[in-house]
Amino acid sequence: MSPRRYSTQKRQESFAGTRRAIVEAAKSLHAERGVLATSWQDIAERAAISPVTVYRHFRSLTELIPACAQSFVESVRPITEDEALAAFAELASASQRLERLVRDDCACYRRGRGWFHAAMRESDLIPELGLVVSSQQQTLRTLIRAALDDDAPEQLVSALVAVIDFPFWYSLVEAGVPEEAAPNVVLTICLDLLARYL
Repeated sequence: MSPRRYSTQKRQESFAGTRRAIVEAAKSLHAERGVLATSWQDIAERAAISPVTVYRHFRSLTELIPACAQSFVESVRPITEDEALAAFAELASASQRLERLVRDDCACYRRGRGWFHAAMRESDLIPELGLVVSSQQQTLRTLIRAALDDDAPEQLVSALVAVIDFPFWYSLVEAGVPEEAAPNVVLTICLDLLARYL
């Protein structure tokens, strides 16, 4: 390897490493304090770099939030549409498919509780977060539709979105339901809704 190519590769690795450090610092601060209460200075201090370096990598929340969201998705590993459809194909009933979805989603909420909460809480105030939350909710709606029979009424789908989505799980946990018990509560309500509508 030529010295020039080696130097370019090292610079690219350093750039990527600094970017990762900024994103990780921002994600942890957003989970702790919220996005609006986190400054570029705060992120710089947490990442042990200068604010100018943070600004060089991310000039605004428009650039930072999608990077944080992507990193967050990679870290909490929510079930993808393809994975869900493959899992659903092996399950005979809508109730079994819903159970799979509820358990996977609740496990994901548990892994990413802080950032999920920050994103939901400030999604009306920060357009970039609003897009992330809207996308997550649309994916949830798609997966619920895939878990149900084709003739499931839209009112049932909407009710299930409300029950399976993060805010309901979070409110259960905040009210004192142990995190490990929350999926059973969510599932019980989902199965009751299923029985009422289908």
